Amino acid sequence: PEYDLSKPSQEEIALNTLKTKAQLETTINGKIAVSKVGSEALNSVHSAYYLEHNSNGTTKVIQMQEQQQDPMEPVKFSHRRVPRAPTDQLVPINRSPPRKLTAKDQQDWKIPPCISNWKNSKGYTIPIEMRLSADGRHLHTATVSQKFPKFAEALYTAEKNAHEEVKAREELQRKLALKEAKKKEEHMRELAAQARAERAKLAVEPHKRNREEEERNQIRYIRAKEIEREKRLENKKRKTEKERDVSEKVALGQARPTQSSVYDQRLFNQSEGVGAGFASEDEYDVYDQPLFTDRSAAHIYRNVKSDTQKEGSARSKPVEFEQVHED
Repeated sequence: PEYDLSKPSQEEIALNTLKTKAQLETTINGKIAVSKVGSEALNSVHSAYYLEHNSNGTTKVIQMQEQQQDPMEPVKFSHRRVPRAPTDQLVPINRSPPRKLTAKDQQDWKIPPCISNWKNSKGYTIPIEMRLSADGRHLHTATVSQKFPKFAEALYTAEKNAHEEVKAREELQRKLALKEAKKKEEHMRELAAQARAERAKLAVEPHKRNREEEERNQIRYIRAKEIEREKRLENKKRKTEKERDVSEKVALGQARPTQSSVYDQRLFNQSEGVGAGFASEDEYDVYDQPLFTDRSAAHIYRNVKSDTQKEGSARSKPVEFEQVHED
């Protein structure tokens, strides 16, 4: 349709002004009426009235009064707005002509779903490309600096030089180890040659040294046999003497009784008194002579010190040791 874009006349302007004014007054009067009703309801106090009630022959007077309502109480019924009535002239809506939807349009209008990297309450299996597209990393463009090739080349050169230095150091260490091994081998050869020369030198007089060593060993063996035989005889004799009775010792002449009178002569000394017959308190010589007079024949006690000296009398000088010098 064609629209008239010319200016309105003075009559049309006056008519529209009156209509607008009347509409505004109607709206304002309605707002004022609503406010008056609320204020009257707030300020008004309903007066009480009385009723007469008869029950079982008794008369009662009941006072009735309306309950005051709270003006700030929310409404109990929901009020819905009535849609506006259609105007006389409808506003035209301009749309583009229908077109066939292409694959490119579908791809452009495809909105990916909201993927959360923290919550997945329903346990969906979310592809990795959807997770990557959610963080927006594909929106950034990676820029490479122009100094990166120089930096990479410098790293490569440094690594190559480090490898060469390590290789040279290993080669030097290998040569030093080989040189040390050769030196040690020469030293071992010298020691072996020296040992062979000393062995050949000592082999010139082996019989003399062996003969002296055999003689010493023979003397030691004979002396050990003699000491063992003496100890065995002494132990046997001591055992025999220990097992003999006193009567046998007396019969063999080993136990000789003391030669004294039958009575103690001190008992007959009446002139000196009791003090002459006993010694002091520190002396306990009750018997004047021992029971066995021949102590050398009895062999009651053995002198250990003399036996030790007897065993050690075989060596006339201290033991000699030979010192071996190692090259």
